[in-house]
Amino acid sequence: MNNKKSIEETLNYTFVMYENSVRYLTICNYINYPARYEEYVKYKSNVDPALLYHILNISPHFQQYQYFSWMLFIIEIQKIIGGSTDKFSLRAIKRVIKEKSYIEPQEFSPVIPKIDNFFSKNKKIIKQIRELRNQKYAHSDYIKQMNEDILFKDAWNLLDSIKEILEEFGEILDWGFSFLGPGHYLSNISEFENHYLQLINSTDSKDIALINNLVGVDYLKKRGLK
Repeated sequence: MNNKKSIEETLNYTFVMYENSVRYLTICNYINYPARYEEYVKYKSNVDPALLYHILNISPHFQQYQYFSWMLFIIEIQKIIGGSTDKFSLRAIKRVIKEKSYIEPQEFSPVIPKIDNFFSKNKKIIKQIRELRNQKYAHSDYIKQMNEDILFKDAWNLLDSIKEILEEFGEILDWGFSFLGPGHYLSNISEFENHYLQLINSTDSKDIALINNLVGVDYLKKRGLK
């Protein structure tokens, strides 16, 4: 197997793990904090984010959706930022480049410092993710609450840094990754927005009372939503 082929096959899996991480963080972030999600990924919805937040967070279904998405994000991204023995991690790819006789290290020399800098710059959040994965999420199927020590902004920044490294590999290998990005997962978000629209357009007195209890009387009229 030639050097490029071996690295490409490994990176294929790393790329899938990256996209999975984006998908899970998208869902979790949007349920937890719609306004901040729009800020982080430059997405503009057609709903009132403050009202959507209240609607989603009174639903046990969406709460569990949020918690499980967060758990899966932690588990999936740990595969990328894990140790050199984790087969498809960035550290493992670096080790293969340096150790395997059929790899020409100089061909990949531009990306090695970026991997080193990535782990040096993100020590705190990488440690937090590793501890969550090993001590909690890898051994539980039921998550009651999220860990609030990791900020969504920091999680998105971490994913952006991983994307930059993958893009660097793509340039070296002359093999472009087709990044889907958060926008690809708006089909999941539309489920939340449909739930929101059904509720604010409802003429049922119970639904109207629920909205008023959440955000105050005449909120919809003041925002031009009714």
